[in-house]
Amino acid sequence: MKKLSIGYRVAGGFAIALLLLLLSGAQMFRSLQGYDETARWVTQSYKVLDALHRTMLELYDLESRQRAYIITGETVYLADNQQALESIRATLSDIVALTDDSADQQSRIKTLTQLVEDRLLILDKNVAIYRSEGFVAARERLKTAVPLLSREALQKQSTLFEQEERALLLQRIAQAQSNARQAQAVGALVVVLALIGLAVLWWRIRREMQTRQEADALMHESDLLKQIINLLPVGVFVTDAVGEVTQINAAARALWGGVQRGEGVLYGDYVAYWPETGQRLAPEEWALHRAIKTGETVRDELMDIRCFDGTRKTIASHAMPIRDLAGHTVSALAVQVDVTAFKRSEQHMLATARFDETHARALALFASGFDRSKILDGLLKLLASQHALPVSAIYGFDEWSGRYQCEASHGLSGAATRAFALGEGMLGQAASDDQSTLLDCADLSLQTGLGDFAPAQVLMVPVGYQERRLAVLVVAASHVLVEGDRVFLERLAVTLGVALDNLRQYNDLKLLAQRLRASSEEIVIKNRQLEETSSMKSEFLANMSHELRTPLNAIIGFSEVMRDGLLGELAPQQKEFVTDIFTSGTHLLSLINDILDLSKVEAGKMTLELEPLQLDALMQSSLQVVREKAIAHRIRLLTELSEITNPLASGLDGPGDIWLDERKAKQILYNLLSNAVKFTPDGGEVHIKARQVGGEAVPNARFEHYLELSVRDTGIGIAVADQARLFQPFIQIDSTLARRYAGTGLGLVMVKRLAELHGGAVGLHSELGKGSTFTVWLPWRKQADAPIAVENPVALPTPAAVTGTDATVRSAGSEQPLALVVEDDDSAAALLRLQLEGTGFRVVRTAAAEAALELAALEIPDLLTLDIHLPGMDGWEFLERFKSQERFAGVPVVIVSIVADKGRGLSLGASQVLQKPVSREEFSRALAAIGFPVEPDTEKHQRTVLVVDDDPKAVQLIGAYLTPAGYRVLSAFGGQEGIDVARQQRPNLIVLDLMMPEVSGFEVVEALKGDVSTASIPIVIVTAKQITAEDRAILKGAVLKVIQKSEFKHGLFIDEVKRAMRGKGG
Repeated sequence: MKKLSIGYRVAGGFAIALLLLLLSGAQMFRSLQGYDETARWVTQSYKVLDALHRTMLELYDLESRQRAYIITGETVYLADNQQALESIRATLSDIVALTDDSADQQSRIKTLTQLVEDRLLILDKNVAIYRSEGFVAARERLKTAVPLLSREALQKQSTLFEQEERALLLQRIAQAQSNARQAQAVGALVVVLALIGLAVLWWRIRREMQTRQEADALMHESDLLKQIINLLPVGVFVTDAVGEVTQINAAARALWGGVQRGEGVLYGDYVAYWPETGQRLAPEEWALHRAIKTGETVRDELMDIRCFDGTRKTIASHAMPIRDLAGHTVSALAVQVDVTAFKRSEQHMLATARFDETHARALALFASGFDRSKILDGLLKLLASQHALPVSAIYGFDEWSGRYQCEASHGLSGAATRAFALGEGMLGQAASDDQSTLLDCADLSLQTGLGDFAPAQVLMVPVGYQERRLAVLVVAASHVLVEGDRVFLERLAVTLGVALDNLRQYNDLKLLAQRLRASSEEIVIKNRQLEETSSMKSEFLANMSHELRTPLNAIIGFSEVMRDGLLGELAPQQKEFVTDIFTSGTHLLSLINDILDLSKVEAGKMTLELEPLQLDALMQSSLQVVREKAIAHRIRLLTELSEITNPLASGLDGPGDIWLDERKAKQILYNLLSNAVKFTPDGGEVHIKARQVGGEAVPNARFEHYLELSVRDTGIGIAVADQARLFQPFIQIDSTLARRYAGTGLGLVMVKRLAELHGGAVGLHSELGKGSTFTVWLPWRKQADAPIAVENPVALPTPAAVTGTDATVRSAGSEQPLALVVEDDDSAAALLRLQLEGTGFRVVRTAAAEAALELAALEIPDLLTLDIHLPGMDGWEFLERFKSQERFAGVPVVIVSIVADKGRGLSLGASQVLQKPVSREEFSRALAAIGFPVEPDTEKHQRTVLVVDDDPKAVQLIGAYLTPAGYRVLSAFGGQEGIDVARQQRPNLIVLDLMMPEVSGFEVVEALKGDVSTASIPIVIVTAKQITAEDRAILKGAVLKVIQKSEFKHGLFIDEVKRAMRGKGG
């Protein structure tokens, strides 16, 4: 009854407070409604004022545009009149609608509207007068009183209307402020009343609750405890003072799988076991019982429980007594937490750690050696000690018999199965299926030697590697194997398979090693034989290099002397035969040189002699070799040198310098250009291009930057099927081509070998009938890569023979004057060349007038000899065109022709006109007449050349070249004899061979340079020896020139002799 009265009192207090709040709220609502209404009227007043202002502004704007129209006559000012009129009338209509609450304003707005309409009529009348009577009448109209009175009336009415609306606005703002203050007052009253009511209510409730606080304390605590218990996610049991369970929360029911009889059941009816012993807990052993009876607080006590739904779990139990204010135990609380998943994870982690440890120890065992039996026995012992697998065996598979043999066992007696076939019994079936097989063996008994062992389960795991059967692992467990045990044993079987395969490979390797040792011994013996053979081959090539080149040089040299008429004129047939001898000997020498060079490259005997080169000079000197033949066949030679910034340039290198072996680089370019010119038809084109590329553009690149040299022609092209055979020695892709284009078949092979020797590569792109492009990539080396830093390297000549001509083209910038011989007859050209070279000229010969113009454009000659009867353009036309060019006007021209029209020749600009045949004296006089005097013979004979060579034929040949040129020749046939003659005779020049018995050419150079009396004599080397880097270092600074006998040419040699003589000042 007491509780009910308190409820009424509380409800009454709430009702009174609510009533007061409702009344205050109603009054506040009314105030807010009034404020909202007045605010709306204020907003309406602002809209009316804004509309009035817009109307007047639009009217004034309309009037201004009308005046502008009357003044200027431009109709553009009346373009928007109609739109403005509509806007004014619409705005006035809006004002009428907004002021419908005020009768006075409605009257004023009607008057204002009428005035506006009158004003608009006046404006229209003004426009009409202007249109009908003109500007003067319209201006007079504007000056009348009618427009002015209308404007004043309109402004006055607008002002009255605005003043009235602003008065209304002030009233409405005052009313809105009054309503706002009233709403604030009512709101404050509501708050005050609410606070007073709540204070009174709180005081009354507190007074009532204080009277019940002591009586309801225990009940309140009990309710609170029940709420907390029901919210907890762990199982909670609460007992009374005698130990009977009074409350079980939802989490506890879920933990135990429900209850059997309700919440009053004794805790002793629940079944639990100690996890260490598996013994069931007695009723007095429960933590909750101990907390009630003894006041003990229990923490984290583990037990295994059997739930009412049949499941088994592991829980952690906590219990504590609950005491009243006097300290007496009135209840007890037990908390139970399900730790089944945690314990399983813990057990799984422990098992995994044990598995990993066993696996690691097994891997260490597999890696400890190569004794198969020791490894298998150790593995089974490890399983027995670590995983309670006391009995186990491994059966290895024999591929030849198809049976499994027991290779290792642990805990088995000798009576166990020692072998079985594939598919035989349970073991054979497991091996055949390549799947693990697990057997429950309740009645199985195994003989261990110490007694019988009854395993719980037997697991058979096949062992294999890459689909090969290797073994079967059999284990007998004393406990039931869980999934983790099976996975571990299968993983261990995979590792065992790898180990067994490694052992097999090791045994195979041992066998192979034994065979390899036997083979190595045989290889050593064969290598010795090969070394002996290689040594014999090298000795043979060295002997062949000297023995073959020496007689060939004599054949070529003497035939050239006879062909050129140095020993007297020959009959035409004799000259033809001698020319055939010279041509065949030159071809044979080229073939021998190619074979020897190829042999050196393939034997690894050829080394690089790197030196800085200018790419432009390299390309031009290579082009000079083929220019004569190209001009003869009207083949255009084009060059392209991309701008190059040397990425590796040192302080000694120029921007275009690249470190290459000059001789080999020129040999590469000469072979490519020679082939291009050879296989390009008349009128074609050969293009040589050089540029710098990155390593990514080169196949199998090993350097960061490369020099790319490409030679493109418009020749016959190469079929795709034949391109693979192109770089094979002595191969030409078509026998008809071999007959048509003479060659050894070694040129491209040498290009490929020399490029690879540099560390580069060769590429080919060709289309049959369209032409070919050969590309060579050479590494862009820096100075540090060069084996020897060469400041003034001894120059090695490059092949300079031009097919189809006997002229020698030399690079521009030489000290000698240049003579251009335009002569289509070879014999006549040869005689002119001999006479000009004997006079000191360097000679360029061409057989066509068109080619002569091109050559003259490349380098202006100092002298030009001209035949009149020429193929194509004749001599007269050439002379006229030649002399018509200002740059050639000062070049003296000597006409040497069968038809010598002296008057015509002189009139066209020739300096001398000679008629064939021309004697040496006549030609010399002609040269002297134009400023090229021939030195007296007496002065020439004062110049002495000492030729030192152990080969008499070589001495005789060189003498045959020097004597016609006016030099006195001294001969020495050995090194020591050469030293003695040089010291006695003091010659002007020494021509020296390096390969001589007893005293070599190197010793001769050393002896002469060490003697003050002979140290200044210039030395030119003419030898068959291949110059090495070491030879260069010895000869550097001691000799002027090194000429290979294989490349010995009359014109080249005489030029070098004359250059040496000029250097001596003789």
